[in-house]
Amino acid sequence: MDTQKNVDFVIKYTGDMYELQRSILYAILRKPTKEDMPVIVLATGKSGRGKSRGTIEIQDQLYNMEGVDFSQYVKDVNVLNPAHYALKLKPILYDKKYKKVWTFQIDEARAVIGAENWHSFINTAIAHVNATSRAIKPLCIFIVTQSIKDVDAATRRTLDYWFKFTRTPYTPPRLTPYVFYMDEDNPERPELKKRRLKGYIIDENGKYNLVFPVFQLNMPREEVDKPYREVMQESKTDYLDNLLEKLVNKISKDLGDKQTKQVDELENFFRNDPQQFNTWCEFKKGKWKIKSSMYSKLGMKKEQIDLLEKRFNVVEVAANAALFPEAGLNATTE
Repeated sequence: MDTQKNVDFVIKYTGDMYELQRSILYAILRKPTKEDMPVIVLATGKSGRGKSRGTIEIQDQLYNMEGVDFSQYVKDVNVLNPAHYALKLKPILYDKKYKKVWTFQIDEARAVIGAENWHSFINTAIAHVNATSRAIKPLCIFIVTQSIKDVDAATRRTLDYWFKFTRTPYTPPRLTPYVFYMDEDNPERPELKKRRLKGYIIDENGKYNLVFPVFQLNMPREEVDKPYREVMQESKTDYLDNLLEKLVNKISKDLGDKQTKQVDELENFFRNDPQQFNTWCEFKKGKWKIKSSMYSKLGMKKEQIDLLEKRFNVVEVAANAALFPEAGLNATTE
């Protein structure tokens, strides 16, 4: 019997289940890239099921097997804002600084750009990164999203593995891996199908045991998780700041030059007098606002007050009180 026919891995068991799990993942994700074959993994699961951190943990463990500290590259290989996609992918492909890097992760950005834009981006990105990786540098690419339905039927044909993540409260993520393959029994209508990942474990007696593995993953170590959290926050902040700026500009245009000039004058007044700013404004629910008791004294329309408040926050006064340091010290919260 050909023990390696129609299986995805053959691993010798050394008595350590943790090492066995790492060896299986290394065999299916890393070894192909060493043979100039890119790998595309679709990781899905409902919100909070550990799919993003699960794939981060997998990468950390596989880099560790090669003596590479993945914490040094977490921010570089993770894309959580589509606007950063090309900026991050290009160095990974071309820069010698990233010679040891062989993974790239496009993470769930539905909350950042909306469901419709995310659907469009993910399908375009999969096609692009697949073609680019094949031509320049074979990568293992993780696509993290909530559902396989986010990927068009035609695009699914380019995927190699489907990692389904589940998790119950107070337990680590559980990963069930599947393999995509084309059933070409009918050459007129080839059909994309999936099956469970399977392979042989060779025990201490030399016996080949067929297994269909399910992986139990730990949460990433803090040295890896911290930069991941940071890049996640940075991506969302960049997008929301840009969105707020566009909104402010639109309101300014709607208000007209005369009313906008009044807002400009008040903004400059408060910018140059932190004590007055603290008298007229308060920090409530994470944002700077004009005190309601001061509305009548301003003599401004509600639209102008809204614009003034948005300007306070678009310059991140609420975050660090950089423009109004004295006011920031005395701000009240609710």
